[in-house]
Amino acid sequence: MKDNLKVIANMKKTVLYLDKIIINFPGNERVLKDKISNTMYDIL
Repeated sequence: MKDNLKVIANMKKTVLYLDKIIINFPGNERVLKDKISNTMYDIL
């Protein structure tokens, strides 16, 4: 399914970009990583 709205397409790109970044977070920042992850998926 092709997204016709630019906002939706850009949100998906942003979520995929952030997903790659949070993988590299250190282990002691687990709470921050989880909150970012949960917020990303709530946006979608």
